[in-house]
Amino acid sequence: MSDHIGEVIESKTTQFTCEAVKLHQAPDFGSFVQVDSSEGGIVGVVFNTTTASTDPARRPMAYGQPEEELRRKQPQIFYLLRTYFDVLVVGHYQNNKYLGYLPPQPARIHSFVRRCTGEQYRQIGQNLNFISTILASGCEPRDELVAAVVRSSSAYQDDVIGYHRRVGNELRRLLAADYERFKSIIRRIRQ
Repeated sequence: MSDHIGEVIESKTTQFTCEAVKLHQAPDFGSFVQVDSSEGGIVGVVFNTTTASTDPARRPMAYGQPEEELRRKQPQIFYLLRTYFDVLVVGHYQNNKYLGYLPPQPARIHSFVRRCTGEQYRQIGQNLNFISTILASGCEPRDELVAAVVRSSSAYQDDVIGYHRRVGNELRRLLAADYERFKSIIRRIRQ
């Protein structure tokens, strides 16, 4: 039985889009995922989730009924819906070593996507290159994304206080000219 959570349906060097295996079951905002690859795996962070109709001519509409009742009475509605999630590439694995920079090739279409393990969260979180990648990206909301990634990866660090100190120092360095933005991200991390 496969443990993949999505499949790549659109890919660029810096990001990719996946269709979730199950409706409404995309990975959490700010979570790390990995694309299967013969070279070792591309790592990214989920920054957007969308649920939409596969038929552009049939837009979902409100029925005024709870989902369970609607599924029972009109199950065909749900056959047209899909959940998609967008992933910002933050690094890759090569020879079982995590490298915090873009891979040489983008994710392949129809590759499977899996959640990263706790050990991968620890390795990726220790690298801290993901912070500058997110802040320099065009994905929104960048500040919320940095905070969400740090909060989720904190659980896998051996020394959480030391980890937060390192993250704070990196953010201070990257946002030296924007102290208010720096403070705002730190507040979001602490919540």
